Amino acid sequence: MKQRLSKTALIALLVVVMPVMALAGGGCDAAFGSDAPAIIKVQSSWGPAERAMAAGHYARALRELHATMPALRSIRKPFMRRCVAGGAGIRIAAAMAGLDYIQAHPGDLVGAKKAAHHAWIAFPMADNCP
Repeated sequence: MKQRLSKTALIALLVVVMPVMALAGGGCDAAFGSDAPAIIKVQSSWGPAERAMAAGHYARALRELHATMPALRSIRKPFMRRCVAGGAGIRIAAAMAGLDYIQAHPGDLVGAKKAAHHAWIAFPMADNCP
């Protein structure tokens, strides 16, 4: 008989145990090695860029994402560079689609968000990235 974790136990695991493991050295540094600082720098732009897109500020999102491109190029492991580039690329494609739409249809934020969403879901992503 298999035992399954309850939703409460799973949430507790994610909220309590995972951050403790990260602090104990089992987090990003252990998983990504010397590339961890560059990966963290690139990924740190994703949250602000996504919040900017949600507010309809697609040009600001693009500036935020493009500012971390030197860090992306400094990731040494090709597999990790490709995975992180895919994550950045999906956000850049969405921001560009939203910006293009808003420039063609000034003031139509609903249409811009739809265009960005369609670009997001159409972007090809690798299945084997962490």
